[in-house]
Amino acid sequence: MVQWNRKWKMQVNVQNTELVVFNTTPSERKGVRAIEVDGLQIIQRPTAKFLGVVYDSGLTFDGHTDFVLEKAQKLLNMMRALGGTTWAWRPEGIKKVYTACARPVIENKSAAWMPWICRSRLDRLERLNLKAARTTTIFPI
Repeated sequence: MVQWNRKWKMQVNVQNTELVVFNTTPSERKGVRAIEVDGLQIIQRPTAKFLGVVYDSGLTFDGHTDFVLEKAQKLLNMMRALGGTTWAWRPEGIKKVYTACARPVIENKSAAWMPWICRSRLDRLERLNLKAARTTTIFPI
């Protein structure tokens, strides 16, 4: 890597660089602890966030689904606040908030990570989606 960088006159910013070993076999991920670039060490990390997706060393996307579920749950709580008991937005308005705010969080870059998550995490995402549908009260689920 260092030779390639020198050949193409590129520099690596060690402070912004993360080392993640991707492999589905846990024993093979433990072999590399750090690499050295120009005398500075880049330490191995279990996860890295790249273009908004959290990648873990086993490519299970557990960290990313947790991140998505937490963020979407906060938006769902906001939607519930809009549908109060003494006053409330109309269901159409709450559905627009869901469509504009919560759904993009769940579906953001989903083609890259959703096919690879386990069934239980997919079920958790679906349950959150159904809660949001019930909150809009348009769909009697």
